[in-house]
Amino acid sequence: MAAGQTVWWWVVPPAQQNDTTRPGSAQLISTTTSGALYDALLGGGTGTLNGQQVSRFQGPFTSESAARAANPSGGSEGQVIAAGAGAGLQAAAGVGLPSVPGASASNPLAGIGDIAAAMKAFYSAVTDGKMWRSLAWILLGLLLVINGILLWLKIPQRAAGAAVQAAVI
Repeated sequence: MAAGQTVWWWVVPPAQQNDTTRPGSAQLISTTTSGALYDALLGGGTGTLNGQQVSRFQGPFTSESAARAANPSGGSEGQVIAAGAGAGLQAAAGVGLPSVPGASASNPLAGIGDIAAAMKAFYSAVTDGKMWRSLAWILLGLLLVINGILLWLKIPQRAAGAAVQAAVI
């Protein structure tokens, strides 16, 4: 946000800061994006307003209408973005964040079962004696085919003939 811009906050007494929904005692206030109260609410969440300690409950919002339209049990757009990877932990601790329609937080480890099943199938195939016997028959067949081709092309006879000539000289 630009320096000097007006932003809106929902503030509560510090004892109610961790409530899961906006309490009835919450006040909607505005501050500029520079100043002690803005820094206090943004950084630590607690500041002094008219001589009383107040804590940030929601905010900052870029307009009063956005603040009034905010979900009483949710955060501002900035809070949702700042929550990032910790959103699940914050929600478990009671800080409700607004849900995003169409978004799903599926388990990132859901595919491990498929990987384990594939590894089990591979291990089962590798340890199966019938597979090795079949592989041996295939290799024997390939060896016989290669030998047949070599004999048909008379490569061993040529090599033997060249060796005999070399030995005679």
